[in-house]
Amino acid sequence: MKVGIIRSLCVLGLMAFSGCSEDNEGLSDLERDRALVAEKIAGAGTEGKSWKLTAITRYRISPSSAPELDEVAACELDDIYTFNKSMEYTISGGVDICPGQNPVIDEGTWQVIAPDEDDKFVLYLQSPVDVDETIFTLFGVTKVRIMDVAEHTLTLSTPVNISGPAVPISFENHYLFTLAE
Repeated sequence: MKVGIIRSLCVLGLMAFSGCSEDNEGLSDLERDRALVAEKIAGAGTEGKSWKLTAITRYRISPSSAPELDEVAACELDDIYTFNKSMEYTISGGVDICPGQNPVIDEGTWQVIAPDEDDKFVLYLQSPVDVDETIFTLFGVTKVRIMDVAEHTLTLSTPVNISGPAVPISFENHYLFTLAE
């Protein structure tokens, strides 16, 4: 009798934590995973989640070398990247505004799109203005790979290819964000 009750409670507990919400009913596995990634980025609340850039690490792919930690200007380290559930984003300068920068650096819409060839989801940003100051439009990139998203950290990456008179160089920049308080 006790075993039956315990099994029933375990089954109910598993059902409660298995993600069987009404919002995800009828979605394919890919759509459900994409919705979960978007919720991790934006949070479940209406205000959204805000992230601060912590570090940029450059990985040289071709020719290969050890990872290099890029220096990030202090005025960029307090910028706030807010993503909300209504699929809008805002990038705001923090207390230390970079020279020539507006308090609101960029805003627009965002979405998580299908995984790339390495099974990484892609964060796609659409801005109504052409803004060079944001990391997402660096070298014209508006699609960034989502390397990892956890409760308090978000890691994005962008490819950088430099052609020149010598050997072409390929990098991958990884952007580490932490949850802003």
